[in-house]
Amino acid sequence: MAITKGPAKALILDFSNVLCSWKPPSNVAVPPQILKMIMSSDIWHDYESGRYSREDCYARVADRFHISAADMEHTLNQARKSLQVHHETLLFVQQVKKNAGGELMVCGMTNTPRPEQDVMHSINAEYPVFDRIYISGLVGMRKPSICFYQRVMEEIGLPGDAIMFIDDKLENVIAAQSVGIRGVLFQSQQDLRRDVLNFLGDPVHRGLRFLAANAKKMVSVTNTGDTIQDNFAQLLILELTQNRDLVKLQAGKRTWNYFIGPPKLTTATFPDDMDTTSMALSILPVADDVVSSVLDEMLKFVTEEGIFMTYFDSSRPRVDPVVCINVLGVFCRHNRERDVLPTFHWIRDILINRAYLSGTRYYPSPDLFLFFLARLCLAVRNQSLREQLVLPLVDRLRERVGTPGETVSLAARILACRSFGIDSARDMDSLRGIQCEDGGWPVEWVYRFASFGLNVGNRGLATAFAVKALESPYGESAVIAGLVCRIVYRVLLHPLSKYPGPKLAAISNLPYIKWSVTGQLHSRIRELHERHGDVVRIRPNSLTFSNPQAWTDIYGHRKASAPPFRKDPEFYIPSSNGSTNLINSNEADHARQKRLLTHAFSERSLRDQESLVMAYIDLFITRLGEMANNSQDVDLLHWLNYLTFDIVGDLAFGEPFGCLKDSAYHPWVAILFQSIKTGALLRALMIYPTLAGIIRYFMPKSLLRKRADHYRLSKEMVTRRLDMNTTRPDFISYILKYNDERGMSRSEIEVNAALLIAAGSETTATTLSACIYYLQKKPECYKTLTEEVRQAFSKEDEITFLAAGKLPYLNAIIEESLRMYPPAPAIGPRLVPEGGAVVNGEHIPGGVSVSVAHYPTFRSSSNFAEPDSFLPERWLKDNEDSRFRNDKREALQPFSYGPRACIGRNLAYAEMRTILSKLIWHFDITLDPRTTDWDNARSYIVWENKPLWFK
Repeated sequence: MAITKGPAKALILDFSNVLCSWKPPSNVAVPPQILKMIMSSDIWHDYESGRYSREDCYARVADRFHISAADMEHTLNQARKSLQVHHETLLFVQQVKKNAGGELMVCGMTNTPRPEQDVMHSINAEYPVFDRIYISGLVGMRKPSICFYQRVMEEIGLPGDAIMFIDDKLENVIAAQSVGIRGVLFQSQQDLRRDVLNFLGDPVHRGLRFLAANAKKMVSVTNTGDTIQDNFAQLLILELTQNRDLVKLQAGKRTWNYFIGPPKLTTATFPDDMDTTSMALSILPVADDVVSSVLDEMLKFVTEEGIFMTYFDSSRPRVDPVVCINVLGVFCRHNRERDVLPTFHWIRDILINRAYLSGTRYYPSPDLFLFFLARLCLAVRNQSLREQLVLPLVDRLRERVGTPGETVSLAARILACRSFGIDSARDMDSLRGIQCEDGGWPVEWVYRFASFGLNVGNRGLATAFAVKALESPYGESAVIAGLVCRIVYRVLLHPLSKYPGPKLAAISNLPYIKWSVTGQLHSRIRELHERHGDVVRIRPNSLTFSNPQAWTDIYGHRKASAPPFRKDPEFYIPSSNGSTNLINSNEADHARQKRLLTHAFSERSLRDQESLVMAYIDLFITRLGEMANNSQDVDLLHWLNYLTFDIVGDLAFGEPFGCLKDSAYHPWVAILFQSIKTGALLRALMIYPTLAGIIRYFMPKSLLRKRADHYRLSKEMVTRRLDMNTTRPDFISYILKYNDERGMSRSEIEVNAALLIAAGSETTATTLSACIYYLQKKPECYKTLTEEVRQAFSKEDEITFLAAGKLPYLNAIIEESLRMYPPAPAIGPRLVPEGGAVVNGEHIPGGVSVSVAHYPTFRSSSNFAEPDSFLPERWLKDNEDSRFRNDKREALQPFSYGPRACIGRNLAYAEMRTILSKLIWHFDITLDPRTTDWDNARSYIVWENKPLWFK
């Protein structure tokens, strides 16, 4: 592949009409037309070359053109007085030279007679920018003599391709180009500035600076003068730059829409389309099973010939070859080429017969057809199918090289050619030459809606294409420039640059990823808050807060007119079947699902479920008693998990997991633990789509398979429960009772059931384990609680949900354990709505990820006295201990806060109070010496708990 020329080392400028202008008045003795003829004559050329003196020249002119020497002298004197120096251009050249730091030589090269040289030197005296001035009258030759250029090259000591020459006469430019100098025809002062910057500067560096300066503001424009916010351009920018900071996306549930927000300049309702969806599935990290389900959905929208339609809407049977290419790419990346052969063969025929040369329905540029086809070829794994495309594609690309084109067309062609080693140096020079003065590239109509006569382009996309196309020749410098620009922007110019935090975390997401994958996120954020205060920057675009006011500001109910803080899509992985649950749903879906599930967690439901829950608690006590009688050591963490999983399994699926009966985890439960950790790791990696894809590829398939098995088993258990003919008071009974056309689909019931199991079991067992661990570490607390429980209940059957809830010290123990060891210790980030919002008294820009981290907030010395000490008395209403006078109790929100707080709070408290009461009532517990430093654990969404051994 040819290497495009690098930046020039010398700049040569003509004087007349480039750096200065002559405009003699029209009322002089020699009319302008005659003067022009004189200066174009051989007499004048010889005079400029130093062959005649001024007197000899004027005499010869007078003889040939029948004018007096005096008239000639008078006219030229008037012309000298009309000289206008282009001050701005000279100042610009001065600045360019200064910026080059001694690496740029600036020369003047002019056809000027020897007697007139003082004018040129006077300009250089006022603007000392020239290292050398080559005056034809002194050199003895004039432009466009080839010898003149060769002499200049020899004296400068540089090859022609390191020299840039600007002149207003085409013959002079052609002569320069003929000896290898990069000649540029002067057309305007503005074009000169652009041309100099383009040839002397690194276009990639300048392009990256443009992209950084316009991060998240690169909206599309139309031929009607309107602006459009669209996912499509943003996704392409992301793929070309691999920089999530630059783009603004609006994720779909499973499929994607072209528009971000309401559609514009088209119909009021606009369906999701296969083009944008295909780009999203190819560029963003999406679970394989989710992709598979979307591909199955796409196969429903094909023509009778088996060609993919553009929209997920049969009432809009539009077909476009480029859209089909992008759809094919997703199928090929997932080894499903055989599902799309009719479309594949249609695209091949279009390529062979050049049916793309006038563009397609939605893509006006034929080069984009070839670009996306080259992109497809890299995805096709079947060698036979790939060869059917590659061979004709290479021929068609060679046909296109060097043909006229605008920004995106040139860049797309270069990138496509690069994939197959085709020399496109001419296109690279053309692309570099049209870079704008601000570092970006001109917009080109990339997309069109033919029905509405609407053309759409995006300067950010054009610039991203151009930078990608040009970055290879400048390899190292492009990478370094990109990194430097990103660092400078994030540290000094980013809206969050004023907030404290590690500098490396402000520059890169890598520290956050490291903390997450090593299970240290909760502890590192706590350290940062203790060092820096209420607000800390933990990622380039992310803040965490530890002041309780942030709970209300971020997670609380918003006014009807105020947009919500939506969940950060980088943090919440979609469900494998494509449906949403209470955690990852949008506001509308969450409200719909919560309406049904709330019935399952009401006070009335709790009373109905009490007998079922009590039966499992009694079995738990019985099993512990059996082991106590046999003097067996007990890992209480395991047994508490057995208990809570059996309870929630029965409530969610209508059948227990049998953990208590079998003294072992059900396979589904065992899978769940690993699935949660795998999900946490994948979630951290979602920040870098490319990295996530690589990690997923090399991750042990057993881990991903276990995550898929988790959802598969959940689906099977829901199916069995739905097939039951029962009125027992479990979660699904309430969903079925109140379900209607605005209720839940079967797939939503499946993913919500799986969620309830994970959220309602392990977290409860963890909190109970923490209670018992801290009680053993504080014998006086254990003694006080034992006395309270055993004095309150003379018989075991007196321990009920209601009765246990009335024990103040018991409740204080649970609250303090939730504070010390919250079951979800890290963060639940939200995105600040567009336009920004106030959080903890600070105006935070829209699009910033914000959160309140549980563990750092609950352990903050700003919120609680002696935050690392287990002091349950701080929660007693009648406690008069002055130590706790300034405690901010509202900071403790272990079940989150606001409309999306955990709906299982009441059930969790009822279970924890009852289980802990019965344990204390039945047993005298002693911590095994093997259990040390139990609460010093890693976290992956939830804690990676260690065994909790008791005698």
